[in-house]
Amino acid sequence: MASGTAPLAAGVADAALPAAPASGSLLVDAGTFWLSETPTVIGSRGWDAQLPRIATWAHLRRRDTGDEILFLNTHFDHKGAAARIESAKQIVRLIKTAQPVDRAIIVGDFNATENSPEYVIFAAAPFRDAWRIVHPRPIPHEGTFHAWTGTRSRERIDWILCTQHFKVINCQIDYSNGGGKWPSDHFPLIADMALVK
Repeated sequence: MASGTAPLAAGVADAALPAAPASGSLLVDAGTFWLSETPTVIGSRGWDAQLPRIATWAHLRRRDTGDEILFLNTHFDHKGAAARIESAKQIVRLIKTAQPVDRAIIVGDFNATENSPEYVIFAAAPFRDAWRIVHPRPIPHEGTFHAWTGTRSRERIDWILCTQHFKVINCQIDYSNGGGKWPSDHFPLIADMALVK
């Protein structure tokens, strides 16, 4: 992805958390690009987005097997519908053209539900929704956004997406809090996956 990356700038108001390699993995390459028409321009805002948004990726190689994966973390705009759609297209395009890795995981706050055009773009890529693999039918209280209230009935706008190279063993929402003090306005989504040969 070197052609579409820029170093992560200090002081960027909206930044996805950088991906950290697992202890059994070697970091081959990593970078950040802005979700905009000018992905290498630091702080650029794309389409109808209210804020600058980014995607941070890591190309990892397992030390024991040599298997390589691409891990990408992002945060889509909360206001711009066109920005979310174009961001999904941009991520899929960059993964397909700029990284020679078939196995990929995309995680993030997409500010969209599974009924959205951006979800359809990822599904057509094809990326699979880890939550929906484990929970094929919607269940009560599967929302991940709670706006600091702990309410579980809002939308599920945080996704863990993966290529067919991964077996999803489990996927759950973590409702942990410190006596009603939440670490985020979103519940973390956690997936247990195995790389399938």
